[in-house]
Amino acid sequence: MKQYGQHVPLKLTQKLMILHSYMLAKRLVKAGDHYGGAMNLVWVANNISQFPTHMINILTSTVAECSKAGLKE
Repeated sequence: MKQYGQHVPLKLTQKLMILHSYMLAKRLVKAGDHYGGAMNLVWVANNISQFPTHMINILTSTVAECSKAGLKE
Protein backbone atom coordinates (compact mmCIF):
# COMPACT_ATOMS: atom_id res chain seq x y z
CA MET A 1 0.00 0.00 0.00
CA LYS A 2 2.84 2.36 0.85
CA GLN A 3 4.44 1.58 -2.49
CA TYR A 4 1.34 2.92 -4.23
CA GLY A 5 1.12 6.00 -2.03
CA GLN A 6 -1.87 4.79 -0.04
CA HIS A 7 -2.33 5.29 3.68
CA VAL A 8 -1.93 2.14 5.79
CA PRO A 9 -4.55 2.05 8.55
CA LEU A 10 -3.18 1.89 12.09
CA LYS A 11 -5.26 -1.20 12.98
CA LEU A 12 -3.82 -3.09 10.02
CA THR A 13 -0.28 -2.11 11.03
CA GLN A 14 -0.88 -3.27 14.60
CA LYS A 15 -2.36 -6.60 13.51
CA LEU A 16 0.57 -7.23 11.18
CA MET A 17 3.00 -6.45 14.01
CA ILE A 18 1.28 -8.98 16.27
CA LEU A 19 1.34 -11.61 13.52
CA HIS A 20 5.01 -10.87 12.86
CA SER A 21 5.81 -11.27 16.56
CA TYR A 22 4.08 -14.66 16.60
CA MET A 23 6.05 -15.83 13.57
CA LEU A 24 9.28 -14.45 15.03
CA ALA A 25 8.61 -16.23 18.34
CA LYS A 26 8.28 -19.56 16.55
CA ARG A 27 11.63 -19.02 14.83
CA LEU A 28 13.35 -17.95 18.05
CA VAL A 29 12.09 -21.06 19.84
CA LYS A 30 13.38 -23.31 17.05
CA ALA A 31 16.75 -21.54 17.30
CA GLY A 32 16.87 -22.20 21.05
CA ASP A 33 16.29 -18.62 22.22
CA HIS A 34 13.63 -19.40 24.79
CA TYR A 35 13.76 -15.99 26.46
CA GLY A 36 13.25 -14.10 23.20
CA GLY A 37 10.52 -16.50 22.13
CA ALA A 38 8.79 -16.19 25.49
CA MET A 39 8.83 -12.40 25.42
CA ASN A 40 7.33 -12.32 21.94
CA LEU A 41 4.70 -14.87 22.91
CA VAL A 42 3.78 -12.85 26.00
CA TRP A 43 3.18 -9.84 23.76
CA VAL A 44 1.08 -11.95 21.42
CA ALA A 45 -0.82 -13.46 24.37
CA ASN A 46 -1.66 -9.95 25.59
CA ASN A 47 -3.35 -9.45 22.22
CA ILE A 48 -4.91 -12.91 22.09
CA SER A 49 -8.25 -11.60 20.88
CA GLN A 50 -6.67 -11.14 17.45
CA PHE A 51 -6.26 -14.94 17.13
CA PRO A 52 -9.57 -16.46 18.27
CA THR A 53 -9.02 -19.82 16.56
CA HIS A 54 -5.48 -20.23 17.91
CA MET A 55 -6.00 -19.11 21.51
CA ILE A 56 -5.30 -22.46 23.14
CA ASN A 57 -2.13 -23.12 21.12
CA ILE A 58 -0.74 -19.63 21.73
CA LEU A 59 -1.45 -19.67 25.47
CA THR A 60 -0.02 -23.18 25.85
CA SER A 61 3.11 -22.22 23.92
CA THR A 62 3.47 -19.05 25.98
CA VAL A 63 3.31 -20.94 29.28
CA ALA A 64 5.77 -23.58 28.05
CA GLU A 65 8.29 -21.05 26.76
CA CYS A 66 8.04 -18.87 29.85
CA SER A 67 8.75 -21.95 31.93
CA LYS A 68 11.78 -22.84 29.81
CA ALA A 69 13.04 -19.24 29.96
CA GLY A 70 12.63 -19.05 33.74
CA LEU A 71 9.93 -16.39 33.62
CA LYS A 72 7.67 -17.33 36.49
CA GLU A 73 5.43 -14.28 36.62
